[in-house]
Amino acid sequence: MSAVTSISDWFLAATIPLAVLTVPPVLHYSGLWPNPVLYLVPTQGPLLLLGAAFDQVILTPWQAVYAVAYPAVCVAGLCWAAKVMFVRYVIAKSGGM
Repeated sequence: MSAVTSISDWFLAATIPLAVLTVPPVLHYSGLWPNPVLYLVPTQGPLLLLGAAFDQVILTPWQAVYAVAYPAVCVAGLCWAAKVMFVRYVIAKSGGM
């Protein structure tokens, strides 16, 4: 039995990881914890783009490339993982493969 019984429960549970992924880039952007390891968090790039859009930060060329490419690579990797998991746990268990 699943802990999620409705779509509303799923949406509520999905906000927790999003909130957690938002904290490290905000710490870096605000200057509280300027650590280069925070560039591994996929939400760091879009936050840099927002800062550049409102003239709060000036992006170097590598930061601009990172801000666009790294989140795209992360999304592609997650799409691939989702497809593999869907085939393994939904299609294969229903007898489709």
